[in-house]
Amino acid sequence: MKKKLFARQHQDGESLVIRVDFEEREEMIVAAPEKLYITDHYLNYPWMLVRMSKVNRDELRDLLMGAWRRVIGKRRVESLR
Repeated sequence: MKKKLFARQHQDGESLVIRVDFEEREEMIVAAPEKLYITDHYLNYPWMLVRMSKVNRDELRDLLMGAWRRVIGKRRVESLR
């Protein structure tokens, strides 16, 4: 598998940038705007920002697992089960 980015720390030092599906991004942000957001820079990219101080451990795990699954693809996820 090629090296692909699924998450990184944002330059503000307080947020995490994670890969997300465009179709789900708006819905996720509307559901939790205090935790999830985007900046103008990310409008045309499949990324979203997570306010680290606002998410709990389980939420962060779920967001990271979702981003990781998007990067490795459905076939690879199925092969790991």
